[in-house]
Amino acid sequence: MLQLVKPALEFLPEYKAALERGWSADNVRGDVAAREELQKIETDPVAFIAALDDRQAKGGPIKLPDGSTVPRLPGFRRWMWDGAFCGSIGLRWQPGTSELPPHVLGHIGYAVVPWKRGRGYAKRALALMLIEARGAGLTFVYVTARPDNVASQAVIRANGGRLVERFQEPAAYGGNESLRFRIDLKIEAGPIVAHAPQGAMDAAENPCGTSDGVEPMIPKITLTDAPTPEMRKAIVEPLVEFKRCAKQSSNRWSNSTTAASASLKLTARWSFCFPIQGAMRSLVGSMA
Repeated sequence: MLQLVKPALEFLPEYKAALERGWSADNVRGDVAAREELQKIETDPVAFIAALDDRQAKGGPIKLPDGSTVPRLPGFRRWMWDGAFCGSIGLRWQPGTSELPPHVLGHIGYAVVPWKRGRGYAKRALALMLIEARGAGLTFVYVTARPDNVASQAVIRANGGRLVERFQEPAAYGGNESLRFRIDLKIEAGPIVAHAPQGAMDAAENPCGTSDGVEPMIPKITLTDAPTPEMRKAIVEPLVEFKRCAKQSSNRWSNSTTAASASLKLTARWSFCFPIQGAMRSLVGSMA
Protein backbone atom coordinates (compact mmCIF):
# COMPACT_ATOMS: atom_id res chain seq x y z
CA MET A 1 0.00 0.00 0.00
CA LEU A 2 1.15 3.52 -0.74
CA GLN A 3 2.62 5.48 2.14
CA LEU A 4 4.22 8.88 2.54
CA VAL A 5 7.83 8.80 3.66
CA LYS A 6 10.05 11.61 4.84
CA PRO A 7 12.77 12.25 2.25
CA ALA A 8 15.96 10.43 3.23
CA LEU A 9 19.22 9.40 1.64
CA GLU A 10 18.06 5.80 1.35
CA PHE A 11 15.26 6.90 -1.00
CA LEU A 12 17.29 9.50 -2.89
CA PRO A 13 18.64 7.27 -5.71
CA GLU A 14 15.11 6.51 -6.93
CA TYR A 15 14.10 10.17 -6.64
CA LYS A 16 17.14 11.16 -8.68
CA ALA A 17 16.37 8.47 -11.26
CA ALA A 18 12.86 9.88 -11.68
CA LEU A 19 14.29 13.35 -12.31
CA GLU A 20 16.69 11.92 -14.86
CA ARG A 21 13.76 10.27 -16.66
CA GLY A 22 12.15 13.68 -17.17
CA TRP A 23 9.75 13.81 -14.23
CA SER A 24 9.61 16.84 -11.94
CA ALA A 25 8.03 17.46 -8.55
CA ASP A 26 7.35 21.03 -9.70
CA ASN A 27 4.25 21.12 -11.90
CA VAL A 28 4.85 24.76 -12.80
CA ARG A 29 8.59 25.04 -13.56
CA GLY A 30 8.91 21.47 -14.83
CA ASP A 31 12.23 20.64 -16.54
CA VAL A 32 13.94 23.76 -15.19
CA ALA A 33 13.17 22.78 -11.59
CA ALA A 34 14.25 19.18 -12.27
CA ARG A 35 17.65 20.30 -13.57
CA GLU A 36 18.12 22.57 -10.56
CA GLU A 37 17.35 19.71 -8.19
CA LEU A 38 19.75 17.35 -9.98
CA GLN A 39 22.48 19.95 -9.58
CA LYS A 40 21.76 20.32 -5.86
CA ILE A 41 21.80 16.54 -5.38
CA GLU A 42 25.13 16.31 -7.17
CA THR A 43 26.62 19.15 -5.09
CA ASP A 44 25.38 18.17 -1.62
CA PRO A 45 22.79 15.38 -1.28
CA VAL A 46 22.59 15.75 2.51
CA ALA A 47 21.77 19.45 2.26
CA PHE A 48 19.23 18.74 -0.49
CA ILE A 49 17.37 16.25 1.71
CA ALA A 50 17.44 18.59 4.71
CA ALA A 51 15.97 21.45 2.67
CA LEU A 52 12.87 19.41 1.86
CA ASP A 53 11.70 19.64 5.48
CA ASP A 54 11.73 23.34 6.33
CA ARG A 55 9.02 24.05 8.90
CA GLN A 56 10.81 27.22 10.01
CA ALA A 57 11.23 28.65 6.49
CA LYS A 58 15.00 28.94 6.96
CA GLY A 59 15.73 28.30 3.30
CA GLY A 60 16.28 31.02 0.74
CA PRO A 61 13.63 32.75 -1.37
CA ILE A 62 11.43 30.79 -3.76
CA LYS A 63 11.92 31.36 -7.49
CA LEU A 64 8.71 31.82 -9.47
CA PRO A 65 8.29 30.75 -13.12
CA ASP A 66 9.03 34.26 -14.40
CA GLY A 67 12.34 34.33 -12.51
CA SER A 68 11.17 36.63 -9.71
CA THR A 69 11.59 35.57 -6.09
CA VAL A 70 9.30 35.62 -3.06
CA PRO A 71 9.86 34.80 0.63
CA ARG A 72 9.72 31.13 1.52
CA LEU A 73 6.83 29.80 3.58
CA PRO A 74 7.15 27.04 6.19
CA GLY A 75 6.58 23.68 4.62
CA PHE A 76 7.82 20.21 3.85
CA ARG A 77 7.68 17.49 1.24
CA ARG A 78 6.87 13.83 1.52
CA TRP A 79 7.65 11.16 -1.05
CA MET A 80 5.09 8.63 -2.20
CA TRP A 81 6.39 5.10 -1.71
CA ASP A 82 4.95 1.66 -2.42
CA GLY A 83 8.26 -0.17 -2.19
CA ALA A 84 9.56 2.11 -4.92
CA PHE A 85 9.41 5.85 -5.56
CA CYS A 86 6.01 6.98 -6.85
CA GLY A 87 5.94 10.76 -6.61
CA SER A 88 6.11 13.79 -4.35
CA ILE A 89 3.60 15.86 -2.39
CA GLY A 90 4.26 19.07 -0.50
CA LEU A 91 2.53 21.20 2.12
CA ARG A 92 3.17 24.88 2.87
CA TRP A 93 1.39 27.36 5.08
CA GLN A 94 1.48 30.88 6.44
CA PRO A 95 2.18 31.04 10.20
CA GLY A 96 -0.78 32.00 12.34
CA THR A 97 -3.47 31.62 9.68
CA SER A 98 -4.92 29.18 7.20
CA GLU A 99 -4.99 31.86 4.51
CA LEU A 100 -2.18 32.22 1.98
CA PRO A 101 -0.37 35.24 0.55
CA PRO A 102 -1.49 36.27 -2.96
CA HIS A 103 1.54 34.80 -4.72
CA VAL A 104 0.89 31.29 -3.31
CA LEU A 105 -1.78 29.43 -5.28
CA GLY A 106 -2.44 26.58 -2.85
CA HIS A 107 -1.31 24.79 0.30
CA ILE A 108 -0.67 21.41 -1.30
CA GLY A 109 0.92 20.37 -4.56
CA TYR A 110 1.61 16.84 -5.77
CA ALA A 111 3.06 14.99 -8.75
CA VAL A 112 2.98 11.25 -9.45
CA VAL A 113 5.59 9.73 -11.77
CA PRO A 114 4.03 8.70 -15.11
CA TRP A 115 4.78 5.00 -14.64
CA LYS A 116 2.80 4.88 -11.38
CA ARG A 117 -0.31 6.74 -12.48
CA GLY A 118 -3.78 5.25 -12.65
CA ARG A 119 -3.47 3.46 -9.30
CA GLY A 120 -5.21 5.98 -7.04
CA TYR A 121 -1.90 7.09 -5.53
CA ALA A 122 -2.56 10.83 -5.81
CA LYS A 123 -5.90 10.43 -4.03
CA ARG A 124 -4.37 8.48 -1.16
CA ALA A 125 -1.35 10.78 -0.91
CA LEU A 126 -3.59 13.83 -0.64
CA ALA A 127 -5.69 12.10 2.03
CA LEU A 128 -2.57 11.37 4.09
CA MET A 129 -1.20 14.89 3.62
CA LEU A 130 -4.48 16.38 4.85
CA ILE A 131 -3.81 14.65 8.17
CA GLU A 132 -0.42 16.40 8.26
CA ALA A 133 -2.10 19.71 7.46
CA ARG A 134 -4.52 19.30 10.33
CA GLY A 135 -1.59 18.50 12.60
CA ALA A 136 0.08 21.74 11.50
CA GLY A 137 -2.93 23.63 12.87
CA LEU A 138 -4.68 24.43 9.58
CA THR A 139 -8.47 24.49 9.55
CA PHE A 140 -8.67 24.30 5.75
CA VAL A 141 -6.42 24.07 2.73
CA TYR A 142 -6.60 25.32 -0.85
CA VAL A 143 -5.62 23.07 -3.74
CA THR A 144 -5.64 24.23 -7.35
CA ALA A 145 -6.06 22.46 -10.68
CA ARG A 146 -6.24 23.56 -14.28
CA PRO A 147 -9.71 23.40 -15.90
CA ASP A 148 -8.52 20.72 -18.34
CA ASN A 149 -6.95 18.55 -15.63
CA VAL A 150 -10.01 16.45 -14.89
CA ALA A 151 -8.00 13.74 -13.11
CA SER A 152 -6.56 16.18 -10.58
CA GLN A 153 -9.98 17.72 -9.98
CA ALA A 154 -11.35 14.24 -9.24
CA VAL A 155 -8.55 13.61 -6.74
CA ILE A 156 -9.35 16.85 -4.92
CA ARG A 157 -13.11 16.26 -4.88
CA ALA A 158 -12.62 12.71 -3.60
CA ASN A 159 -10.89 14.23 -0.57
CA GLY A 160 -13.71 16.65 0.23
CA GLY A 161 -12.68 19.52 -2.00
CA ARG A 162 -15.30 21.99 -3.15
CA LEU A 163 -14.76 24.52 -5.91
CA VAL A 164 -14.63 28.05 -4.52
CA GLU A 165 -13.42 30.05 -7.49
CA ARG A 166 -12.26 30.10 -11.07
CA PHE A 167 -9.41 32.60 -11.29
CA GLN A 168 -6.52 33.91 -13.35
CA GLU A 169 -3.14 32.94 -11.99
CA PRO A 170 -0.76 35.84 -11.26
CA ALA A 171 1.36 37.02 -14.18
CA ALA A 172 4.41 35.43 -12.55
CA TYR A 173 2.80 32.04 -13.18
CA GLY A 174 1.77 32.86 -16.74
CA GLY A 175 -1.72 34.26 -16.11
CA ASN A 176 -3.49 31.01 -17.00
CA GLU A 177 -7.00 30.18 -15.87
CA SER A 178 -7.16 27.86 -12.87
CA LEU A 179 -9.60 26.40 -10.37
CA ARG A 180 -9.24 26.76 -6.62
CA PHE A 181 -10.74 24.15 -4.31
CA ARG A 182 -11.11 24.34 -0.54
CA ILE A 183 -10.92 21.32 1.75
CA ASP A 184 -12.13 21.88 5.31
CA LEU A 185 -10.24 19.98 7.99
CA LYS A 186 -12.78 19.63 10.79
CA ILE A 187 -13.01 15.99 9.78
CA GLU A 188 -9.61 14.31 9.86
CA ALA A 189 -8.49 13.45 6.38
CA GLY A 190 -9.41 10.38 4.42
CA PRO A 191 -11.88 9.99 1.60
CA ILE A 192 -14.75 7.55 1.84
CA VAL A 193 -13.89 5.23 -0.98
CA ALA A 194 -16.60 3.16 -2.64
CA HIS A 195 -14.93 0.03 -3.99
CA ALA A 196 -16.45 -2.27 -6.58
CA PRO A 197 -17.79 -5.39 -4.87
CA GLN A 198 -15.32 -8.26 -4.99
CA GLY A 199 -16.95 -10.72 -2.62
CA ALA A 200 -18.69 -14.03 -3.18
CA MET A 201 -22.09 -12.34 -2.95
CA ASP A 202 -23.08 -9.50 -5.24
CA ALA A 203 -25.52 -6.66 -4.62
CA ALA A 204 -28.45 -8.72 -5.85
CA GLU A 205 -27.81 -11.36 -3.19
CA ASN A 206 -27.00 -8.94 -0.42
CA PRO A 207 -28.62 -5.47 -0.55
CA CYS A 208 -26.01 -4.17 1.86
CA GLY A 209 -23.17 -4.86 -0.62
CA THR A 210 -19.87 -6.68 -0.14
CA SER A 211 -16.19 -5.97 -0.60
CA ASP A 212 -14.34 -9.09 0.51
CA GLY A 213 -10.63 -8.75 -0.04
CA VAL A 214 -10.73 -4.97 -0.40
CA GLU A 215 -8.69 -2.88 2.00
CA PRO A 216 -10.38 0.53 2.17
CA MET A 217 -8.88 3.80 3.30
CA ILE A 218 -10.48 4.38 6.70
CA PRO A 219 -10.93 7.95 7.87
CA LYS A 220 -10.71 8.84 11.53
CA ILE A 221 -13.71 11.04 12.25
CA THR A 222 -14.05 13.56 15.02
CA LEU A 223 -17.40 15.31 15.39
CA THR A 224 -16.72 18.96 16.18
CA ASP A 225 -19.95 20.66 15.10
CA ALA A 226 -23.49 19.86 14.10
CA PRO A 227 -23.31 17.88 10.86
CA THR A 228 -23.46 19.89 7.65
CA PRO A 229 -25.54 18.55 4.73
CA GLU A 230 -22.31 17.33 3.16
CA MET A 231 -21.29 15.50 6.36
CA ARG A 232 -24.77 14.02 6.66
CA LYS A 233 -24.65 12.64 3.11
CA ALA A 234 -21.07 11.38 3.31
CA ILE A 235 -21.05 10.01 6.86
CA VAL A 236 -24.35 9.90 8.70
CA GLU A 237 -26.51 8.39 5.97
CA PRO A 238 -24.11 5.48 5.33
CA LEU A 239 -23.98 4.82 9.06
CA VAL A 240 -27.75 4.71 9.29
CA GLU A 241 -27.78 2.25 6.38
CA PHE A 242 -25.07 0.22 8.14
CA LYS A 243 -27.24 0.01 11.27
CA ARG A 244 -30.22 -1.13 9.18
CA CYS A 245 -28.17 -3.82 7.44
CA ALA A 246 -26.72 -4.98 10.72
CA LYS A 247 -30.23 -5.45 12.09
CA GLN A 248 -31.29 -7.43 8.99
CA SER A 249 -28.22 -9.62 9.17
CA SER A 250 -28.74 -10.18 12.88
CA ASN A 251 -32.25 -11.50 12.22
CA ARG A 252 -31.07 -13.65 9.31
CA TRP A 253 -28.36 -15.36 11.32
CA SER A 254 -30.10 -15.47 14.69
CA ASN A 255 -30.25 -19.28 14.69
CA SER A 256 -26.51 -19.75 14.25
CA THR A 257 -24.81 -16.75 15.73
CA THR A 258 -25.34 -13.79 17.97
CA ALA A 259 -26.25 -10.34 16.77
CA ALA A 260 -22.80 -9.16 17.73
CA SER A 261 -21.00 -11.66 15.51
CA ALA A 262 -23.42 -10.90 12.68
CA SER A 263 -22.48 -7.25 12.88
CA LEU A 264 -18.80 -8.17 12.78
CA LYS A 265 -19.32 -10.30 9.68
CA LEU A 266 -21.22 -7.51 8.02
CA THR A 267 -18.51 -5.02 8.89
CA ALA A 268 -15.94 -7.19 7.11
CA ARG A 269 -18.09 -7.15 3.98
CA TRP A 270 -18.69 -3.43 3.78
CA SER A 271 -16.78 -1.15 1.44
CA PHE A 272 -16.03 1.26 4.23
CA CYS A 273 -16.07 1.41 8.03
CA PHE A 274 -15.92 4.34 10.39
CA PRO A 275 -13.95 4.63 13.63
CA ILE A 276 -16.24 7.16 15.37
CA GLN A 277 -16.51 8.92 18.68
CA GLY A 278 -19.39 8.41 21.08
CA ALA A 279 -20.99 11.63 19.97
CA MET A 280 -21.35 10.35 16.42
CA ARG A 281 -22.79 7.06 17.61
CA SER A 282 -25.44 8.93 19.59
CA LEU A 283 -26.25 11.09 16.58
CA VAL A 284 -26.78 8.09 14.32
CA GLY A 285 -28.87 6.32 16.95
CA SER A 286 -31.18 9.28 17.15
CA MET A 287 -31.64 9.41 13.39
CA ALA A 288 -32.28 5.72 12.69
